[in-house]
Amino acid sequence: MFKSIFIGFTPFHLILINSLIRSLGLNRCIIVIFHEGSGEKVRRYVDNQNESNQTMLFPMKRNFGALANMIKVLLFLRKNTKFNPCIYCSQLKSFYSRVILMGLDEKKYVLNTLDDGAANISSDSFFMKDEKKAFKYFFKILSPTYVYKKIIKKINIHYTIYDKENVLSLFSNETIKFKLDEVVLDKGFYTNCSFDKVLLTAPLSEHLGMSSTKEVELYNKISSEFDITHRIEHPAETEKKRNNLFLKTIVTDAIAEEVILNMASYNRIVVYGFGSSVLFNLAGHRNVKCIYLYDGDVVKTPSSMNGLNIDFINVGNMVDQKC
Repeated sequence: MFKSIFIGFTPFHLILINSLIRSLGLNRCIIVIFHEGSGEKVRRYVDNQNESNQTMLFPMKRNFGALANMIKVLLFLRKNTKFNPCIYCSQLKSFYSRVILMGLDEKKYVLNTLDDGAANISSDSFFMKDEKKAFKYFFKILSPTYVYKKIIKKINIHYTIYDKENVLSLFSNETIKFKLDEVVLDKGFYTNCSFDKVLLTAPLSEHLGMSSTKEVELYNKISSEFDITHRIEHPAETEKKRNNLFLKTIVTDAIAEEVILNMASYNRIVVYGFGSSVLFNLAGHRNVKCIYLYDGDVVKTPSSMNGLNIDFINVGNMVDQKC
């Protein structure tokens, strides 16, 4: 029987989860990752060293596919976890997370959370905003306890890798800092790259409401303005953007931090990004210069980034705001 349940959604979440498991010396853990895309990036970071732990990967689907996957997870967890398990959520606001929690309610779990990324230390964090109305009504009808503004107050411990004030600390009983495992670099890629700048694109149209036309135009203007030739995709981005971009996409299963650190071990690298956790994670590295891009509309400048070794550039005037 498993004693601890971890729920995550990205390769970075899995790295955090693996680091916390080692930091706390946990065993008999079940790790559930709902991922976007093919899942190859997530598989790269599955830790098979502790045989008492198990990792389950499920693609994020729509409609009945999503429901089927959540039912599979719930049936497995209800059968294979002990009463009163410890649950660790990387993204408590996620619909997936709360459906799983709702289905495990009879087990009377202890709820903990982990960092999602830079949103945890952003003054304008989506963690501080209300959820979508459809999700709120769903949980109000089925189980009001799991409405976001209520379940967030049930956090026992929030585990963080950041030194700055954490937004989830406002709701948790306790905040504990732990150390992120050092990224083991794969020396097999981009060891002799001819470029020294890279753009971290983001799901601005997929998740943040920017039109896809404006997003592509913005990236192309940025690539021309700052002489950037390559980009690293966010896991939540769709591949259809690639055909319309001037930028070459670095196709790899590694997370952005690993790619950039590998490049930085040979050359000084300038990294441009939109509100990316990668910028925060790499700020201060001696061979990486981080530049935070914002448009003042979809992406704002969080005060949490002030005081770090990060430069800010407003690119909001590069494209027509009405696009």
